Amino acid sequence: MEGEISLTLELSAESLLMVSVFVQFGFRAYCSLPLENEDRDDQAAQFFC
Repeated sequence: MEGEISLTLELSAESLLMVSVFVQFGFRAYCSLPLENEDRDDQAAQFFC
């Protein structure tokens, strides 16, 4: 039973790491968009970039 719990924790930690990497990559791509893009929320850009 303990082995199953540790395996689940390991999997969730791995998925969290993948999600954080994906989010960082997404923000980097978002921040590299041209500033003159009208659709972009400037407040969000200031907060995240």
